[in-house]
Amino acid sequence: MPAIPATGTPSIPEDLTSSEEETSSSEKTAWKAATVATALGIAGRAALQGAPSIETVTPLAVASGYYLGWKKGLYTGAVGFLFSNFLVYGGQGPWTVFQILGAGAAGVIGATASKLVKNKFSFFSAVAIGTIGYEAVINAGSMVYTPWAIGSPVTYFAAAVPFALIHLASSIGFGGVIYGFDSKLERIR
Repeated sequence: MPAIPATGTPSIPEDLTSSEEETSSSEKTAWKAATVATALGIAGRAALQGAPSIETVTPLAVASGYYLGWKKGLYTGAVGFLFSNFLVYGGQGPWTVFQILGAGAAGVIGATASKLVKNKFSFFSAVAIGTIGYEAVINAGSMVYTPWAIGSPVTYFAAAVPFALIHLASSIGFGGVIYGFDSKLERIR
């Protein structure tokens, strides 16, 4: 409870108000960083659309979650796929919902990993698990709009394995570039 000075009016402790202003400022900075990560993911995905299963949104969503929190990771993944689909061949379609869910979940996985242990191994584990989670969501979801896949889900998922491995390797590669900025990213949060 705030102290009541001799004048009889309560005052707010200075450390309480300055803390809220700093939090607000750091929160704005974190959202700006997440927006930059989202823009980089969109641009990277558009630039790399000719390379199957190589995209930048998922590792950036994981990194946003890891360094900036789950809301920013979810935002980077969901908005990244929503808007990049306007720039890539195939555009928007029933797959967009599953891309948004998968990449948003990858961002949340990044945030969860950072709460457990914060080191290089946990970052790359989060990138790998987030990418595998994305692949699981998108491939399971694609069975909704690909009726022939329902009859043979094992064959369908087996056919997806090479593409998932390429996606995993590229995400870890992009993760290596992102992790190079670890000290700068740590200061944002």
